[in-house]
This record gives sequence, structure tokens and C-alpha cells, in this order.
Amino acid sequence: MAAVHRNFRDTRKQSFEAELLYNQRRIVRGELDKHPFETERWKQAKSQLIIETHGKCAYCEAPTTMVAYGDVEHYRPKSIYWWLAYSCENYLVSCQLCNQKFKKDRFPVRHTRMRGPSIRRNTTDAYIESKAGSLAPNPLDLNQVSEFLERHEQERPLLINPYVDEPAAYFAWRADDVLTAI
Repeated sequence: MAAVHRNFRDTRKQSFEAELLYNQRRIVRGELDKHPFETERWKQAKSQLIIETHGKCAYCEAPTTMVAYGDVEHYRPKSIYWWLAYSCENYLVSCQLCNQKFKKDRFPVRHTRMRGPSIRRNTTDAYIESKAGSLAPNPLDLNQVSEFLERHEQERPLLINPYVDEPAAYFAWRADDVLTAI
């Protein structure tokens, strides 16, 4: 089983999710323009992601540290799926070129885009506290992870997730006598 950093488990996970919910309420109230995400939180997952992917970019399979340090990529962009910003089930490791130049905040889906928790101006602290801890699965509970992935796949993302999908099922290769530099 993969190592899971303490940021993604138990009370720390719950407090991070409460922070996301409180910040969403502040955005709805006009007190914040956007979420002030803490990048240090997902950086804690980077070393494990590099181990799990053998140091390859999730998109182009280039060594992630050849040109730069590699990025912890949010498969579903945190600008759209803010409630998944601290979910390790939403992380991939990618080269900086794929993450910053090509993917950016793009995430096309075939079906209806998933919606986050409903937060309004008058959402109570009690409601927020009751939701905190349930935005993402406990990564050590395989049933929760399986349910989470099944629910999220219902929007039918058009971007392959190599942790869930088998990329070879979507691409065809053909050998010929022509050598082409890429």
C-alpha cells in the first residue's frame, strides 16, 4: 500500500477541508476573490507520487525531474473543483511543461460536471463542520476510495487519468519504416 502523508488523513484532513468550506463561504459573501490554497499541503504528496509513477509525467511519460522539479498536478483543476484541492486522490505528478503550458485549468467532460458542496452566504458553521472530513475519501479506506472514484467518473472526463484508466486502451501505435524525430 502506498504511504499516505498525515496531511491527507484524520483530523488534519478534516481541518483542511473545513478551511476550504469556510473560504468558499467567504468567496460567496464577497470577502475573498479566490481560494488562498496552501501549496505546501500537496507538495507533501510529491515524493510518494514520484515513487508510484517511477518519476514519469502522468501525461507525456517524460522523466519529471529532467528539466525542472516536476509538479504535483491536480487532475481536476482546483480552480473549478476547489473542494478537491487537498485530496490526494486528485493528484498526479507531471512535468512542468504538461502542467503549466498545456493542461492549465482545462478539464473537458462528456456528461454533467460534478458539483461541489452547496455553500451559501448564510451557511452555518455547524453545517461546514459537519461536511468537513467528507469532501474526499480517507485514502486508507479502499471502499471510500472506490466509491469516490466511481462517483467522480460519472462525469466521464475526456482527460485520461493514468491512475484510473489504462492509457494503452485509448491509443494505437503502428510500426513502419519511417523514422520521425519528435
